[in-house]
Amino acid sequence: MSEQSFTNTTETYIVIEIAIPNTQRTPYTDILTAELTVLQYEGFEETAIGLKAYIPENQYDAKAVEVLLQRYKAQVPVQLLATETIEQQNWNQVWESNFPPMKLGNQVIVKAPFHEVTEHFDHEIIISPEMAFGTGHHETTSLMLAKMLDMRAHFPEKKVLDFGCGTGILAIMASLLQAKEVMAIDYDPWSYENTLKNIHLNQLTNIQTILGSQEQIPKDAHFDIILANINRNVILQSFDALVAALKQQLTTYLLLSGILQKDIPAIEDKANTHNLKCVDTLVKNNWTVLVLQKSFLAV
Repeated sequence: MSEQSFTNTTETYIVIEIAIPNTQRTPYTDILTAELTVLQYEGFEETAIGLKAYIPENQYDAKAVEVLLQRYKAQVPVQLLATETIEQQNWNQVWESNFPPMKLGNQVIVKAPFHEVTEHFDHEIIISPEMAFGTGHHETTSLMLAKMLDMRAHFPEKKVLDFGCGTGILAIMASLLQAKEVMAIDYDPWSYENTLKNIHLNQLTNIQTILGSQEQIPKDAHFDIILANINRNVILQSFDALVAALKQQLTTYLLLSGILQKDIPAIEDKANTHNLKCVDTLVKNNWTVLVLQKSFLAV
């Protein structure tokens, strides 16, 4: 799931704080985080009353925030509590103090370069914590990692696409699961650069990174497994292109995350038009991973 980072510039930032009722904190904290990312907010912090979001002062649009919150008030009584102007900080240092390792049993740990780990894990992923999202802690990413581990037998010697790669965490996991070739695509320049950095940190050589969206998926490239940890709307918009990029063979897989449980019927309806079926799901806190299987002979 692609998110923006705090950057080390001399800019002044605007921070807004949004109140979200505790009984509806999940999933609306995550939904508003995704919506504010589209508005160019660069960092997020969950608080006792809701959500703080940060944006460079020269990009702040008060009207856009008002319109966004008004759109959601019919579903949840969100409220803009305050705005504050703050000076640039060493954001990386801030995130270093707030980024604990993420662990899935003893199978995988997602850690920063500065973390000291004494336990043994089957797989170690190093992610530079320069972002508010994409370190594996959010359900959308941890669920995808868990499902990839469940399907580890399907990855060796396969060709994998990570569409909307964000920090590159899923592409890195695919490589560690012995995929032969991995392609990571994201439209956001920061995500592209951060993925390159994280690939280098993990000393991997079989991941190709591309800046762009569905139009940049090479027409002659076809994949055994496609991973898309984005959101409902982008998944539906990109669905035809993702299916076209699957290999035409007996069994290929499309793994989708960033989906709320209530959105599953819309995804399954779209999948049915392409003769894909949902063969597995994994759910946590209203978020879900769908595993779609393409199981028909090439013609």
